[in-house]
Amino acid sequence: MTRSTKSSKEILQSDGTPAKLISTPARLMTITHALQTPKRCHIVQYDASTPTPNKFLRRPTNRQLVFETPVKNRNSEDDIIETQSSSSNTYPINSLRHSIMEKENKANKEQEIAISQAKLRRQMIACLPKLFNTIRLMFQSVNDCVITKEELMHKIITSHLDITNRAEHEEQLKFLTELIPDWIREIVASSGDVLLRINKGSSPDLIRRRLTEAL
Repeated sequence: MTRSTKSSKEILQSDGTPAKLISTPARLMTITHALQTPKRCHIVQYDASTPTPNKFLRRPTNRQLVFETPVKNRNSEDDIIETQSSSSNTYPINSLRHSIMEKENKANKEQEIAISQAKLRRQMIACLPKLFNTIRLMFQSVNDCVITKEELMHKIITSHLDITNRAEHEEQLKFLTELIPDWIREIVASSGDVLLRINKGSSPDLIRRRLTEAL
């Protein structure tokens, strides 16, 4: 091969190489991918240094926290209203309790008074048989069936020195007229005096039995 021929061939080879490189698709793709790879790496670095979409998605959570404060305040207002309502309800409850206690105390006092009166009544009735005997003897001594109440009370007080209270004797005489009205009763004279009339035909034993049964 001559030098000129060799030179021509080298020139052709040197000139043909770029043509082969340009015309080869595989080479083009290789070059394209090689060029895009740094670009992808650059995108990854950019995403790492900047907020991700997930970070932006957290904003609704922050907004929800912002809206929680009014809810808490509303709950606090409800608690205050409930406290005020319970405080306002405390007064009627205490008033009702006080009213019930007053009624119970009043009922207890009335019961005590009733028990005391019943006890006094039994004590008075227990003395009636003795009073009956005294009055019966007094009417026998005057041989009459009518006497003024004032004179009878004077005789009773004189004969019963152990009881000096006139009101107590009058109370006993009242019980006697209530329990055995068929034997002794009060009448009012035309002069206005109160008289006591007895029935001498009544059986003394029967009257004593009735007084005893009244206890």
